[in-house]
Amino acid sequence: MTKLEQSAPGCKYHLQLRRKGSSTEWKKIEIPDPSTSVYKVENAGYYILWEFQIWAHNKKGKGPSSPILTAYSGQDPPDFAPARLRDIVPGPRSVKITWDEVKLKEDKIGSIDNYRVSGILYQVIHKHSKYAIQTYRIATYID
Repeated sequence: MTKLEQSAPGCKYHLQLRRKGSSTEWKKIEIPDPSTSVYKVENAGYYILWEFQIWAHNKKGKGPSSPILTAYSGQDPPDFAPARLRDIVPGPRSVKITWDEVKLKEDKIGSIDNYRVSGILYQVIHKHSKYAIQTYRIATYID
């Protein structure tokens, strides 16, 4: 938060966090620099659901708390690219592509959240009896 938004001396943040569903007490962290807008949780594990809540505090007292937010810690990346690309069916305004689902190894933690499909689209244009080819790069994410 900016100096103007601090409104009183001693402004800081208080952050509390815990693993979702844990019976342990919230871990409480004081962030003394009010211009801080990022906090990194060390040793958060792989693909573990965490709960977070934060509020500002100054010498006048505690401000309102944020709602409790949840987020997963990082997860292992996939070991393989999608395989057996097949059934490439062009349509007038789309292309249908089929591939085998990517599965994580048993010792990996996480999920496949989306696929990124990229390629080159060629368009043939007729100009005064000559053909020209225009090339476009495309990329999209599929959930």
